[in-house]
Amino acid sequence: MTEREDLDHIAAEYVLGLTGGLHCERIEARLKSEPALAERVNFWRLHLAPLDGAATPAMPSADTWTRLKARIAAEPKPGEHGPITIREAEGAWEQHSPGVQIKLLNVDAASGARSYLLKIDPGSEVRAHEHLVDEECYMISGEAMIGDLHLRAGDYHLIPRHLRHPITRSEKGALVFVRGKVA
Repeated sequence: MTEREDLDHIAAEYVLGLTGGLHCERIEARLKSEPALAERVNFWRLHLAPLDGAATPAMPSADTWTRLKARIAAEPKPGEHGPITIREAEGAWEQHSPGVQIKLLNVDAASGARSYLLKIDPGSEVRAHEHLVDEECYMISGEAMIGDLHLRAGDYHLIPRHLRHPITRSEKGALVFVRGKVA
């Protein structure tokens, strides 16, 4: 992913309101000193403005609210659920980006941290990004480069929260266990 594509991604998420808290504050601070980012934010504001009022507001029916409240009440509270087992053939792989797939294993309700498998096809990459919590990575198989760091099967890597995670590339392909939360 090029630097312009990365700025585009940050700007689009910001304009769509998908950033929050400290991450949003950081973007707002960057807007004052990075004309290229400010230009991309203005671009997305202009292009997404017609969608702002396009949807007709709708009020869910009383039945919908009742069913939604029942589902929420039925969900286990943090620490209430029992053991979770996901067999190798179970769970769905979802496309994260070209050549990169994720299989979600668990979401910590308290912190929002996610445990997942990350499959990187040969020659693919994961874009640079920030984290809201520490991210732990364990290389199950294959090899990957995180910036200039070369990781192989059996290696563990910790990226502290709020540290920018460089582009991750894999020439041979990799399977990684990850626990963290992307900003």
